[in-house]
Amino acid sequence: MLFYSFRTKQFTSKLIPCKSFSNFTINRVFSALSNPSHTDQEPEIDYSISTLKTEMGLPKLSSCGTEMEIPISDNSMKIAPIPKFNSCVTEVEEPLSDKSFKVTLKPNLGSCETEVEVPISDKLFKEAPKLGSFKLGDSTFYSLIEKYANSEDFTSLEKVFGRMKCEKRVFIEKSFILVFRAYGKARLPEKAVELFERMVDEFQCKRTVKSFNSVLNVIVQTGLYHRALDFYADVVNNRNIMPNVLSFNLVIKTMCKLRMVDRAMEVFREMPTWKCEPDVYTYCTLMDGLCKDDRIDEAVILLDEMQVEGCLPVPVTFNVLINGLCRKGDLARAAKLVDNMFLKGCVPNDVTYNTLIHGLCLKGKLEKAVSLLDRMVSNKYIPTDITYGTIINGFVKQRRATDGVQILLAMQEKGHLANEYVYSALVSGLFKEGKPEEALKIWKEMIEKGVKPNIVAYSAFIDGLCREGKPDEAKEILSEMNKMGCTPNAYTYCSLMKGYFKTSDSNKAILLWKDMATSGITCNEICYSVLIHGLCQDGKLKEAMMVWKHMLVTAFAMLVLWTRD
Repeated sequence: MLFYSFRTKQFTSKLIPCKSFSNFTINRVFSALSNPSHTDQEPEIDYSISTLKTEMGLPKLSSCGTEMEIPISDNSMKIAPIPKFNSCVTEVEEPLSDKSFKVTLKPNLGSCETEVEVPISDKLFKEAPKLGSFKLGDSTFYSLIEKYANSEDFTSLEKVFGRMKCEKRVFIEKSFILVFRAYGKARLPEKAVELFERMVDEFQCKRTVKSFNSVLNVIVQTGLYHRALDFYADVVNNRNIMPNVLSFNLVIKTMCKLRMVDRAMEVFREMPTWKCEPDVYTYCTLMDGLCKDDRIDEAVILLDEMQVEGCLPVPVTFNVLINGLCRKGDLARAAKLVDNMFLKGCVPNDVTYNTLIHGLCLKGKLEKAVSLLDRMVSNKYIPTDITYGTIINGFVKQRRATDGVQILLAMQEKGHLANEYVYSALVSGLFKEGKPEEALKIWKEMIEKGVKPNIVAYSAFIDGLCREGKPDEAKEILSEMNKMGCTPNAYTYCSLMKGYFKTSDSNKAILLWKDMATSGITCNEICYSVLIHGLCQDGKLKEAMMVWKHMLVTAFAMLVLWTRD
């Protein structure tokens, strides 16, 4: 009589006499082992002895007229008690003669003890009956491929593929697509291409446009645009695979990335000869490429052509054109496009509003930007931190930092927390407008709200203190900056040197310059200009000439190194 022993993390059922498990039972057990997360909670299936007997074709215990008694002396029929969940695994005696038939399930990935190994499937599938062209367990192999692909365990994937080849199992294309996506996440495009080449000869799996698009997308997402075009040309010309709309969209996107917009237009015009009709994504990609190539008029014409061809535009289509017009500063045409959106039944979304607000701020039309912000909120759209930051930065550039503070307050009332860039812009603007008390208040508020200053915020605060003639306080902030692990840059030191020269303390400025070199920070042309100008103003021409010569020697050395490279 055959005995099976299954051990998992939470239950043990040993030495159950049976002739064979049903296919349903095997699938359920192996499915549980393939997914370790299921063992951490109480299973829904009843693993009692009676349930197992029912599935094995044995009579239930205590059923009418079919009671089954187990002799005390018969150790071969000994059934181990089922341990409680979360308890230690119970050790059970078993006949020595049956150990050769024992199938042990090791703990799974992600749990304390369980790991799924391919040999488990070897033993289970060897006894399973064949079902048509597929053998029992092919779906389990697919589950293993999916699991290993999601965890990017490529070594285990090769083992599973190798076992499937040995058992002459049928390979399906969607298994390879899972692996292609995994290679994409791991940024291994050449591995995806290599597996694509092996599909037919090694695995006898027919390649279709689905696997072709999957690999092409992996190459494009990795940024290897020339490689993507080579792969496309090779497959279309030599592999007898017909491209579809997605294939053309990826190629057009690649060409636009490479600024090959004219070639992208040619491919776009060739699509009908391949019996492919452009979709919304095709038009949007091409419009974006034209706008970035400063060919906005052609992009607008393409919008009209799109509608004539019966392809209805979506908000993204208009957003691409509005963004291009706003970058060019043509806000009048951008506003007309918004009106056109409503006529076409497209409602502006948050991207539309953010784009228009950014364009208005670039043109200095801050009142209109604020008015559009209010309209955006009234239409139930939530402005992003970038939206508020853009308006605040616009006010700071117009030397209206106080108005920027009001926008900050409105932002906080809406539940938004400003980032370090917004605070640094306000601190810098308030200092430049001669409002140090308000700037210090904003700085303290930033610290109290738990916003960690970055190099931009520290540099802005140090520059502001130096403008107010407080270089020693600024030097303390520099020390604090280093303690917080935020490394200052050349601009930070330039601001502090300016502060010392402003208070006629050129010696400290020179010491700061030496400290800068000791810290390994490269002194750029701005730093040299600040030093030479400050020393000349302080009447220290000898020291100024020394800095001048040092700059020439450093520049010559850098020129020699650059020439060698």
